Amino acid sequence: MKTALVTGSNRGIGLEFVRQLTNKEYFVIATCRSPEQATELQKLFQKNPHHLTIMKMDVADPQSVENIYQEIKSQIELLDLLINNAGVNLTRHEFERQPDYEVLGKPHTATFLKTFEINSIGPLLVTTRFIPLLKKSQQPIVVNITSQMGSIERKNYGGYYSYSASKAALNMITKLLSHDLRRLNITVLAVHPGWVRTDMGGTAAPLSPQDSVKGMLRLIEKVTLRDTGTFFSWDGSVIPW
Repeated sequence: MKTALVTGSNRGIGLEFVRQLTNKEYFVIATCRSPEQATELQKLFQKNPHHLTIMKMDVADPQSVENIYQEIKSQIELLDLLINNAGVNLTRHEFERQPDYEVLGKPHTATFLKTFEINSIGPLLVTTRFIPLLKKSQQPIVVNITSQMGSIERKNYGGYYSYSASKAALNMITKLLSHDLRRLNITVLAVHPGWVRTDMGGTAAPLSPQDSVKGMLRLIEKVTLRDTGTFFSWDGSVIPW
């Protein structure tokens, strides 16, 4: 049985990853900041107690990541798949309307810092800590859930400063990790899940979480080390940086 770790698994895309991976006979470690409030995730555990465990982790907190790593290391020998899914979009709070600040307003520094901590630094913290378990797998894969809004070439409109910039940073982190972890045979990918109907994506989004995750898992199952450092869309197409 393969083992997967999914961050931000309490709802949306992360929750759907947990659901589909357990159905594929993975043992899944589902993490989120507030497991006690993750009602749907708890229901999945009740249905699949032998294929799923739930743990509390804040990806932006190094000590939280360390605590979970030590706990997981004592329970499993290796990690086959790491899905860095946890993320936030705080766009509504990134500028403050103030006198003498035209067009956009005054940048709200705390919003930008929090967004980068979770969306960019968090995946780096988790990935680097779990390298000892990943490298023991025969075909370890790290998937950073990013966004095409982090593609500089495709960003032909304004707005979404903190979110887009944090995903662009995550894309660069993905590229750097792909070079440094290649010698350990660890494949590192940046994957855009599409515009998905979630709390973040909204009800107007054309893609369901089920179809998005199904496509991403199909991609994950066929990639090799030759694909490391690639920016994919959920359907397997390649996105320009």
